[in-house]
Amino acid sequence: MSTLCPSDNTAAIDQASFWTPNGLDWDAHRIGWVVSGACALVTVILTAINVSQHCLHYTNRGEQRQILRILYMPAVYAIISFFSYRYFRSYTYYDLIETAYESVTLSAFLLLLIEFVAATAVGHDINNAIILTKTSRSSRYQ
Repeated sequence: MSTLCPSDNTAAIDQASFWTPNGLDWDAHRIGWVVSGACALVTVILTAINVSQHCLHYTNRGEQRQILRILYMPAVYAIISFFSYRYFRSYTYYDLIETAYESVTLSAFLLLLIEFVAATAVGHDINNAIILTKTSRSSRYQ
């Protein structure tokens, strides 16, 4: 009795080149390369435009720094998805990079929320915002 999971991905698909010796062979895998590559390219271009506009109008350093980190996420996902499709046998390594940047993005989102809350506090200080939140919560329950 085998303890290994059955694998349907046993076909030998050559990942070496897009072109074959006889020209271009439009099998399903190569069509997927073109589609995923085109989508990744469009995503990277749109991300570059969006990031450049934020950098040109960089007026609020605390918030926009976190926004820029969040804006890079679609491009990172698109590139990782393309490489995961193109070199599907090495997906595990790309998934690690994707997960690491996802954690960076989530922390940037949390810091952005903290910046938004601090902007409403007295003196734009996060400590004042936390104190204000605690006092308003305690006064609600009295």
